[in-house]
Amino acid sequence: MYAYIKGKITETGESTVTIEAGGIGYEAIVSACTAKKLSVGSDAFLYTYLTVREEGLSLFGFSSVAETSRFKRI
Repeated sequence: MYAYIKGKITETGESTVTIEAGGIGYEAIVSACTAKKLSVGSDAFLYTYLTVREEGLSLFGFSSVAETSRFKRI
């Protein structure tokens, strides 16, 4: 499990961001609230939650521990 990722934002989308850390680009699904706080070229720190399902892996990114906790309760 990944606890967090720290790096530079290289791409942003409506509900995703790509953060480069250690030469690897991680695409994370983020909330609208988190997406508003991130821009291409900025340094970022995302708390993460990885889900494993039959259709694949999904990495979710959050700007705070509280947002991560709310997501885990759903």
